[in-house]
Amino acid sequence: MLGGLILVQFLSMEATIPLDAAVHQWLQSARSCHLVRIGMQWKDSPLWYLMLFGGLGICALGLQRRWTDIAHASLIVLSGAFLSELLKTGLERARPSALPAWLAGNSFPSGHVVEAVLITGTLIFFLARKGVPVWLRVWGSGIALCLSGVIIWQRLYIGHHWVTDIIGSLLIAGALLSVTLRPPAFLQSTRPVVCLGLISLLCYQIFYFFPQTRLLLPSVRSLQTAPLAAFAFGEAAPQEALSGDWGQHAQEPIGPISWARQGDARMTLTVPQGEGSALHVVARPFVKSKAYTCFPLDIIVNGQVAQRLLLYRGWRVYTISLPNGWIRPGDNTILFRTGEDFPMDETDRRTVAFRSVQLL
Repeated sequence: MLGGLILVQFLSMEATIPLDAAVHQWLQSARSCHLVRIGMQWKDSPLWYLMLFGGLGICALGLQRRWTDIAHASLIVLSGAFLSELLKTGLERARPSALPAWLAGNSFPSGHVVEAVLITGTLIFFLARKGVPVWLRVWGSGIALCLSGVIIWQRLYIGHHWVTDIIGSLLIAGALLSVTLRPPAFLQSTRPVVCLGLISLLCYQIFYFFPQTRLLLPSVRSLQTAPLAAFAFGEAAPQEALSGDWGQHAQEPIGPISWARQGDARMTLTVPQGEGSALHVVARPFVKSKAYTCFPLDIIVNGQVAQRLLLYRGWRVYTISLPNGWIRPGDNTILFRTGEDFPMDETDRRTVAFRSVQLL
């Protein structure tokens, strides 16, 4: 049944892109600096705690000399980790990040979620055995489920995955557990397991060294419609369209960029025809290191405050919804305003790097 649901998800992935976009945009508007700080500071900790918890379970099995169960549990988790990496290598899907996949990595499936579900499911399975005290079953299962829930929340809230990535990861991990916890007869001997392992390893090598063999999955980023108007920053950008407190231009792996200084930086977006309903702004704040950031950037369109964005570390695509009539055919002024509390480079007052603005 789970295998059928996985197939249905693959076949309907393009149709569920509006769900990904809606959830991602809602999370962007509902994020708070406090929760983002918690999510960033404890980004990998829940998975490490879950692995430590599973390690304690392995030690408990060792004290009981249940070596077969130890091998069984270890094989489930390790095979799941490899399967997740195999799928992530063979299936190319753009992350919510504005960076290309070769820098940000592929989005499907979520390795954190697959590993969390496998560890949790395996732990609950062995805790359900006879002879395990009821209090240990309840507390052990509860702690593992809570940690898995935190991991799923983090992957979505911090913006590392689309919601359909999470759904697919849950289905994949669930299907693997259903096969490996009580393996069918053909998997109870060593030869089929070894053959499957060798075939998977060969497929991984093919996907890794021959990128053209990978399957491209649709995502919000890859299937965006052509914008009504677009502006790319950098030295090649029309400088007459920029006014106010702009700094230097630069080249980064994402492409050419322009830095805005602390204060007001304006740009003119020329719209040939029609009215847009949303702006896509690709930007990142200035940070000296991989530190936590959550600072406000005011977006003012034709003299009207459209939204106060909370910028987070790294290149991201920020979506600003616009009421009808705010963008008109012809020249439109978009002002980016940073306050005194915004971090900046002390030498040239850089605050925000901009890659592009698109009107949809």
